[in-house]
Amino acid sequence: MPTFRRAVIASSSLLLCLVGVSVITSTAAHAAVPALDADIHISEVFGDGGASSGVDSAFSHDFIEVTNTGGQDETLTGWSLKDDTDSHVYPIDDGTVIPSGGQVSFNVDDTAHTAGNFGLGKTGDAARLFDGSTLVDQFWFGAAAGDGNDFNRCSIGSGAFAIVVATGITPGAANDCPDPAAALATVKGQVKVNEVLADGTGSGTSQQLDAIELYNTGTMSVPLAGWWLSDDKSTDKDVLPAGTIIAPVGETGSSTSRPSNYLTYRVGASATSTFLSQDIFLDSTGHNLPGNIDFGIGKGGDNAALVAPNGTDADRVSFGSDPSPAVTAPATGNTISRCPDGTGAWALSFAATLGATNVCANPVDAIVKINEVDLTNGVVELTNTSTTTPADVSGFKLTDNAAQSLTVASVNTTVAGAAGTAIPAGGYAEVTLGTTLTPAAAADKITLADGASTVDSSTWTSAFTPSWGRCPDGTGSFAQTAAITDGAASSTAGANSCAIGGSGGYNTIRVNEIETNGDPLGDWIELTNTGATAVNISGLYLADNGGTQGDPSIFPTDAGHFWQIPGTNQNPTDTTTAGNLVLAAHGYHAFFESNTFPFGLGNPDQARIFSPTKVLIDATSWPLHESGATYQRCPGVTQGVDFTDTADGAAFTDSQVSTPNAANQCTPPVRINEVQASDPSGGPDWVELTNVGSGPVDLSGWVLADD
Repeated sequence: MPTFRRAVIASSSLLLCLVGVSVITSTAAHAAVPALDADIHISEVFGDGGASSGVDSAFSHDFIEVTNTGGQDETLTGWSLKDDTDSHVYPIDDGTVIPSGGQVSFNVDDTAHTAGNFGLGKTGDAARLFDGSTLVDQFWFGAAAGDGNDFNRCSIGSGAFAIVVATGITPGAANDCPDPAAALATVKGQVKVNEVLADGTGSGTSQQLDAIELYNTGTMSVPLAGWWLSDDKSTDKDVLPAGTIIAPVGETGSSTSRPSNYLTYRVGASATSTFLSQDIFLDSTGHNLPGNIDFGIGKGGDNAALVAPNGTDADRVSFGSDPSPAVTAPATGNTISRCPDGTGAWALSFAATLGATNVCANPVDAIVKINEVDLTNGVVELTNTSTTTPADVSGFKLTDNAAQSLTVASVNTTVAGAAGTAIPAGGYAEVTLGTTLTPAAAADKITLADGASTVDSSTWTSAFTPSWGRCPDGTGSFAQTAAITDGAASSTAGANSCAIGGSGGYNTIRVNEIETNGDPLGDWIELTNTGATAVNISGLYLADNGGTQGDPSIFPTDAGHFWQIPGTNQNPTDTTTAGNLVLAAHGYHAFFESNTFPFGLGNPDQARIFSPTKVLIDATSWPLHESGATYQRCPGVTQGVDFTDTADGAAFTDSQVSTPNAANQCTPPVRINEVQASDPSGGPDWVELTNVGSGPVDLSGWVLADD
């Protein structure tokens, strides 16, 4: 059926037949009047105009239909339509008339309507009706209606209406609606009681009001005017006011007038309450507004319900001491809530979140980590990775692969040397395992759980010594540490002692030479093997400072700042398999920016080596570009160096000759120390040399020269 942008007053029955829109002819006795906001409603929305196939393809345009429920013809002069974006406007032509009980359909995407037009999103958008700047009606949707369907305003009984998906597309004609009972059932299934506050913080007149939060689980907005809230007494009734609408999931829009997917109502205020104005069901003196019998929610047990206009429950929850409770009564300031929102079971909330997404997991679970496992002394260390929030781990459980279990409590846990389970931000807790939990040294797994939720775990496949810890603390991978740091055996509880260079099998691999200023092949990093046996370095990572000059042990998150050495496998002792990159004993290998790693070496910067499990092996940092050919690692130099290596303190100095894939040509540690150019007593000029190294230097054959 064709659609048209407007209905016009006509005196020719032939014209009415041609346009196919039913219009009542206005006469002087029945002249159209300016539209009343209460009479005009959005009645049909279609967002698949111009579809290439299916039933929808019969309709060339997206349209929004408007109906007049008043008793006389009304004109829409000064009215407009919008979608979910405020700048998308379709001005309705002045003088457009909607007959009493009739409908007019507007092709909102018709570009011939030069005053303004827009398309509707098929899978999510809004239809909004304005009288001047006043929002009169709105409908939001977050999913397609489906081929052959669109969105229709339909009766849900008791004089109430809602927009639902209906079969049949009927622009300019009566909607093809389902039975009111069926339409009501659809709408009732969408809107849920989602969170309840029964005992707010504060006391007396300053106590927070009780609250009921509603949530729309559906993909269509629902008008809730005339619905009401109640508790376990059927006479208690707070009626939702005109204009109340709850938005759907799946459609966000950019309009400032978009309704919320959550609606929170404060109830039970007294006339003297500090928060009286938050209770919209009472007047300024604390008396019920017409139609309401306001109520509070019993903190020890009660019901919270949303009731449809016909008096049937849309949703209800019983809690605490009331019959058939879904959950126990919450503590003061806390709430009961559905997890996840709208669809989940009722539970005690971990935090009150009225008007926002329910907190369905303990926030502590996300910030607490196993940090160190010390089997020698039977201690597991936990750390709180948050920088702002404390974390109480009381009641958490540690288990191993043999299903041995230990509940964390103050009797077996210390924080900062004192019994307790509350870990401050950035702090540590030491859990003594005793004889209850005895993990296997050779291979096992420790799991930390909060009820049914796994918080963290640590696995080892071979024995370790002295302990097994994260490097860096809280965020890094587990590796063998250099020392126990859990407070046992006279150690200091705190940050792990990460074994730099001690990652199994790679402890002889070092950064040896660095080109940061770029040669014809770009910047480069040379590694050396200081050990007496060859090492397969396949799988090691090269990295710069990761974009920020900081803790060298933290592996970079940006792929542009690290590169993994390719190879057949990542076993450091496999020096025979084809495809592995093997670094011979006391050997050298240079990696060039032009054909290996993706990053350049800056000023300042770092050159770092990480194991295949991203544990730091070696790192070298420099403040400035080299002034000579390269920076070279030169053991034995003790003065006049540019910087030192992270792993073993070896000095790096400016070199005069670059030596990629070969031994460094370290300048002997001899320096000019003092010069006499004009002896006042007439003696000879002289130059003093000093040896800044750790061993003697033979100067035979050396030459001193002036300019």
